[in-house]
Amino acid sequence: MRVKREMILDKLQEELKTKVKILENKINFEFDFFFKEDELNYYRKQQENVVSKLQTDQQVYLFLRKFLIIFIQYRINIIQQIFIK
Repeated sequence: MRVKREMILDKLQEELKTKVKILENKINFEFDFFFKEDELNYYRKQQENVVSKLQTDQQVYLFLRKFLIIFIQYRINIIQQIFIK
């Protein structure tokens, strides 16, 4: 009787260890998913910042380009007026 009780107890302990292991794996998976999601959000935000900066830089470049074109045209007009007189 006692041996049977010990065998049942051992079996229950093994089942408990298995269930604990399964739960640990599930918890680890959830943590990994959570942190990966958090990490993905961080990199997504970084990419958005880079894109935003590039768009701003492009707008500045286009503005400066237009400004230079207008400035050069202005200088050409002045030079033409000088030579035409």
